[in-house]
Amino acid sequence: MINLTLDDILSQSTEITKIYETTNYNLFGHIKANRDIVPNNLKKITESLRTKQIKEACVIVGYDPFPDDGKPLKIIEGQHRYKACKDLGLPVPFTIRKDFDIKELSKSLADVELLNTASETWDVSSFMISKATLGDPNYINYNMLKTIFPFEHEIIFYVMNGKLNRCRITYMDFKGGKLKLDDNDTIWLKNKLISLQEFLIKLKDERVGKRYYLKALFELSMVEKVDWKRLRQKLLHDEYSWPSSKSIKNSLDTIRDLYNKGISKNLIYIYDSGKGFKITVE
Repeated sequence: MINLTLDDILSQSTEITKIYETTNYNLFGHIKANRDIVPNNLKKITESLRTKQIKEACVIVGYDPFPDDGKPLKIIEGQHRYKACKDLGLPVPFTIRKDFDIKELSKSLADVELLNTASETWDVSSFMISKATLGDPNYINYNMLKTIFPFEHEIIFYVMNGKLNRCRITYMDFKGGKLKLDDNDTIWLKNKLISLQEFLIKLKDERVGKRYYLKALFELSMVEKVDWKRLRQKLLHDEYSWPSSKSIKNSLDTIRDLYNKGISKNLIYIYDSGKGFKITVE
């Protein structure tokens, strides 16, 4: 085996970019598609930089020759690293995306999105914001609902996937741009989320099993004969405390027992169908 020198390797390679660094933090601005700072991500990067700063792990920026905010270097990717460096008083290592155009963000954002498809730091919210910024109407609708309602993605997905005759979508499908959420589906989803939102006042304690109760309530909302007014009166009573739940079935059983108490007809029944549960009113 022939041992190659570094010069040999470089002679067979092409330099495609350069990395710079600066402590002039005021040079850096943001674009509207930048995701929100995630405290856990920021903490991890900050602790890593306290140990050692690896300059090759740099912020990707685009040059804006006429910045409205006076900040010519627009962060395309790496706002957590930028903030960590700034907080620690360290130089910010950065590389410049040469084909960046502030007036046409779509190409830069699409490429950065592709870079982060398999990244744990790019969560569902990151892709939601990116695709909505790129003008995808499906993600614009979803982003609107996520902004309005204080639900986690898990709950919105559960409700969205529970619509009859609708193809299910996974997180990976969502990140891959496969979300289909037209205006009619958006209205349906919005109405379902409105009906669930009022129960949040009684589900402030996460230890109760909030996500299980919300999913159970959605399942009940899909049963036409359930008296929603009675259900609300029972569950939202000031003196009623929701017992802890560790599953949707457990939550359904709890709600059923409370709903059925004191009535002899139009009772909720829950059957194990072998592939989940079936809810009827008899």
